This record gives sequence, structure tokens and C-alpha cells, in this order.
Amino acid sequence: MTRDTVTAALRILLAIAMSVATVKSYIDAAADWAANGYPDRVTLNVNFAAYFTIQSNVLGAVVLVIAAVLLLRRGRDRSGRAGRGSSAGAEPSWLTTLRLIVLVDMTITGIVYNVLLRGIAVHGGGSGPDWPSEIHHVVAPALIIVDWLVGPGRGRVPWKRLWLTLIHPLAWAAVALLRGPLVYDQTQSRQSWYPYPFLDPALSPTGYASVWIYVVGIALLFGVVAALGILVTRIRRREPARPAAG
Repeated sequence: MTRDTVTAALRILLAIAMSVATVKSYIDAAADWAANGYPDRVTLNVNFAAYFTIQSNVLGAVVLVIAAVLLLRRGRDRSGRAGRGSSAGAEPSWLTTLRLIVLVDMTITGIVYNVLLRGIAVHGGGSGPDWPSEIHHVVAPALIIVDWLVGPGRGRVPWKRLWLTLIHPLAWAAVALLRGPLVYDQTQSRQSWYPYPFLDPALSPTGYASVWIYVVGIALLFGVVAALGILVTRIRRREPARPAAG
């Protein structure tokens, strides 16, 4: 079994674990909605999908599967030409960029949860301190970082692609802040719903000023993580030593 095959299998297993954790979180949330008799299930479902954790884990699982399949295909093509056990070589640049986006999303998901949200109740998302949450916020981010550092196939990412890693988080934050005051929170019986407490001006000591400090700080953290991720791709890897001819 080659390194590429093992890596592909591990990526698929991680994607399955992330997907199972997401489904379990949804089942737990839906059970809570039913037990409390909340009437507007459409809004509750949209709220569940509005969590950055859910979005980043769904995206991560999809990209992991794509990366695994392409790694296996390229490995077979390469082994057919150069003999068994050879590496698949660099993956398509668009896939490396997608993997970078997932790396940044999942790294920030892990950091923000463990620094700001661990132990804090997040209503309506099934994101309590249980095994799905640990997979979403600890196991998956850690393994995706490891895959980025040592996994085969990663190509060189140009610096100009850094901004692509900011599209999802900035769009997510904009939607969350614009939508928040318009949504009635059935779980707390109040007008306004935000995915996370640090986005809620009513829960911040200085209102929107505190919210914007968090948003800007996290956006900068996204940029730093993205820059580190790109830097890793621009450091030449050592190739395994080849036996001397003759």
C-alpha cells in the first residue's frame, strides 16, 4: 500500500467522521426543537446552517473527498508510467487553493471555539460539549493541519491567492450581522439571533464596538493563518534520497 493510498483513505475517514458529527449535531438540535415545541422549523434549520462551524466542516468534508479521489487517480496514472509505489506528484492548483481555504476555515474554527466559546452554551445549533463538537473543533482542525504539512500532492500557492481565503469568513460575518436583528430567537424568546455570543451587541459590554473588535481581530487571524499556510507551500520539501546508479 503506497503513501498516497494511505493518505487518501485517511482523508476519506476524516470526511466521514466530520459528516457523521454534523448529522449527529443536527439530530440533537432537531430533537431539542421538537421537545420544546418551537413552531418555526424553517428558521431553525437556516440558523443551524448559519453556524461557521457547520459550514466549514461541510466544506472540509467535501474537499477532503475530492482530494482523496484525485490523489488515488493520479497515483494510478503515475504508477502505470513509472512503476509501483511512486508518488502522485502535485495536485491541480485549484484543489490546493480549496485545501488552503479549508485549512484556514478549520484552523480558525478550532481556535475561536477553544479560546472564546468552549463551555459557553450556543443555542439552537446542537453544539454542546459532546463528541460531535470535539470532532468539529479539535480533531478535524488538527488533522487537516497535519495533512497540509505532511500530506502528498500539495502544490505551491502564490501569495495573490491569500485574499480567496477571506471571502467565506467575511461574507459569513456580513450575513450574520445583517440577519441577526431580523430573526426572532425562539430558543430565547427575543428579537435577534446571532450564531455566536461575540457577534451579539446585546451581550457585549460596549455593543457594536466590541463586536467589531472581535470581527476585525478574527479577520486578521484569518489572514495570518492563510499567510502561514501559503508560506509552508513555498518551502521546498526534501525529496527522499535515491540510490546511486551503478
